[in-house]
Formats: sequence, structure tokens, C-alpha cells
Amino acid sequence: MQYKSPENNQQFEDIAKVGPKLDVMFGAGAAASLVLDYRDGRFRFKVKAGLCFGPGAKGELGLEVDLNQIASFLQWFFHALLNAGFEFVEVVTERAYKAAMRLQVLMVNEVEKAYEQLETRWLRFQESFGREADRITLMEKVLASPDILRHCTPEAHGILLWELSRHGKLTKSAFLWENSEGWEVLGRRKRAIMQILEWQQCRSQFNNTVQHMHPEGEKGDFNTNMTHLINFMEIGPGDSEYDQNLWNLYTGLPETPPKGYPVVLNTTHQFWLNAQFEESPEYFAQIRAKTEVVV
Repeated sequence: MQYKSPENNQQFEDIAKVGPKLDVMFGAGAAASLVLDYRDGRFRFKVKAGLCFGPGAKGELGLEVDLNQIASFLQWFFHALLNAGFEFVEVVTERAYKAAMRLQVLMVNEVEKAYEQLETRWLRFQESFGREADRITLMEKVLASPDILRHCTPEAHGILLWELSRHGKLTKSAFLWENSEGWEVLGRRKRAIMQILEWQQCRSQFNNTVQHMHPEGEKGDFNTNMTHLINFMEIGPGDSEYDQNLWNLYTGLPETPPKGYPVVLNTTHQFWLNAQFEESPEYFAQIRAKTEVVV
């Protein structure tokens, strides 16, 4: 199974290969032509044969994502969300969505064997939440801007924002200098938060990300969470500019994301050039031409 990658010069990349029997993978309710689930430690697709071989083809195919395909798979997963306006994608089960979200958070934190032992690694990772030293480590990784950040779901970004914006006595005392930058109190933490928000491709993605500021990515109230973020950005004896920068970033985002382009930071000239066109004419012309040939 392949998808046409905007990230790799519009080349087709493998995201899954033939896997185990379908009766083990999916329940009776999985009647759609294409379904993505997470079961037995793997992302698995059920595909109607007609989607691959044309009208009239009988049967179904079972495919799974292996370790070598996980990066391309997560790219496809994000672009599927982006093209759907960051609404829930019906072909993805809730279990698969939650697994992808957790995997992305673990990958940002560079947890070893995250895909191979996802449930175990996630439980161990959750135990570290609330430790100021671990927040410093997360801050450092976000500031290094690992490539996985660009393709995170809003829920994964929300979990990272939740952790980075927690603070207490240790944040402003024993760990003050690690978190700060020059005269900006907690300046490095604020910059890490902005780094995540600069990957938001449109207003709806930003809204979803802030709504899901929670240790498990659960949905909350946008206004409450946004107020918390702005208050965090204002911390310090001086007049910080981070709160206004955050608000300006949010209000300046386009309503719909650029589609068919590589994902880039929303602070770049390339992002706004792509946003003017909304959809990549070249990318979608090739996709539509391919669809017409198959039909």
C-alpha cells in the first residue's frame, strides 16, 4: 500500500504490506472499503479488493505497517487529517487514532522501541509526567525541533503543550536558569511552546491542539486552555512579548490549511506562499488524473 508523499518530491512511498488474515484483525462491524485499526501491536489496514484491482474484484486484503514504514505511515496519517480539515477521519478507528497519538509523543521524546512496545512504553512514560527535570528534557527535545513534530496530531501536540506549560515552585527556583533565557523568565519553555504552535497549519488545527491540552490528549475547553497558555507566557517581572506573539500567531493563521505541500513552519515565507494557493495544483492534478485512470 502506497501514498503519494508531498514530503518526498511527490513520490509514492510504502506505508503498509500484506499482513495476517482479516478475521483475526477486524470485527464484523468493519464494513467500510478501507479501515485502519491498531491491534496486536501493529497498525493494520483492511482494504476491499475493488479499491486495488477495480470494480468487480472480490475479497479483501489485510495489510500491516512494519517498523521500516512507520515514518511514511505517520506522514500519510497527518496528511489525511489535514485534508479532512482536522476533523475525525471515518476510516480510522478510535483505537488506531489513540495509538498514533501516543506513538508520536513517544517519538518526540526519543523513547526507544516505541512502536514495538507501545503500550508498555506509554505507561512508563506517563509515570514521568509531573517531574520538573523531565519537563526540561522535553523542552530541549522540542527546541531541537525533531522532524516528527511537523506531523503530530493535534492531540499529540496538546499533550506536549500541557506538559511544557505546567509550572510550580521548582520551575521558578531550582530549575529557573535551565528554563529561562537572558532576562526572559522561563524564556526557553515559552520558546518551546511557540515552536509547537508554529507547526500549526491553520486555525482549526490550532483550536484542536489547544483544546486537547491534557496528559492523555482528552478534549477540553479552548478558552480555558488558551487563557492558561497566555498566562504562562506572561510569567515574569518584566513585560514579556510572548503572550502577544502567541495571540498574533493564532489570529493570523489561515482558516484552511495548504494541501498537497510539504508541511513547513507557519512563520516561513514558503508556508504563506503555499497558503495563497490553498491546494497544490500539481499535486492534486496528478492525484485526480490517477483516479480517473483507475475508474
